[in-house]
Amino acid sequence: IKFAWPLVLTDFVQKASRPLVNSYIAHTQGHAAVAVLGLIYPIGHMPYGWINAMKSMHPAYLDRPHMRENRIPRFTIMVILFSVTWGITATLSGLTLAILEKISKVDPQLAQSSFAPLMIFAFFGIPVGLRASLTGLLTAEKETKALTFSGLVR
Repeated sequence: IKFAWPLVLTDFVQKASRPLVNSYIAHTQGHAAVAVLGLIYPIGHMPYGWINAMKSMHPAYLDRPHMRENRIPRFTIMVILFSVTWGITATLSGLTLAILEKISKVDPQLAQSSFAPLMIFAFFGIPVGLRASLTGLLTAEKETKALTFSGLVR
């Protein structure tokens, strides 16, 4: 239980935070802002959502310190750079707006209001990649207590 409770707490806080954030935004910015968040979350999540799988890299290579000390950190940097480049390119090229307007049939004015949030989402690969790599490292070293407040920081 000493090993698992920080991971469970972090997961709980992360899952509970989305409705709280949406409620706060609806109260302060209005329902259109929540609609924009709801629309852009799946699209904005594409460039970085898959990076969370890096949490399993350090534990998978426990018996190979060279991988954990050299290759995984380099791979993490490459993945983060790819994610940020993908997010910026998709947003600036108009691909994300095209997905919203053509595939999701979103009103063009509402789609246009998603540009700034999508640009912010483009940089989420940086903290997500770093967090995933550190979570994997700390889990491999059985130091999950250090992860206790990562969900709260989110």
